[in-house]
Amino acid sequence: MNTTGSSTEPRSSASDQQCWAAADITAHTDKYTQTTLEQHMRLMAILSAIVLLSIMTLPAKAGHSTGNGTCLDDATHYQNMIVNGKRSDAPLYQQSLEMRDKAVSEKTQGNVDKCEEYFEEALRMIRKTSGEYPTE
Repeated sequence: MNTTGSSTEPRSSASDQQCWAAADITAHTDKYTQTTLEQHMRLMAILSAIVLLSIMTLPAKAGHSTGNGTCLDDATHYQNMIVNGKRSDAPLYQQSLEMRDKAVSEKTQGNVDKCEEYFEEALRMIRKTSGEYPTE
């Protein structure tokens, strides 16, 4: 120890101790925050992957199917096939329009099965198979 009263050892005051304690808490908090953030990001990545995979496995629907008991989707499909004069070059186009009218008539009478049957026939008349229209 020095006789002059000055020490070469660093003094440790209460404010220095508080400062070091605050630095330790900040370092601990930053480390904790970083760990928590990494955990949350990992969780979000896993959840995003699960959602993406579940969406990809859902079946896609075109909006029209046969035999579902509504006949509305068949009418929509037919209308989409003939809009703006499409398929008017089909040899059975006029017969197809007549079959469509029969289908609508059956629908108004409540006979959905006959409506679907007639619409399917009307669609067959204007649908190309291997690039060719049916002729009978």
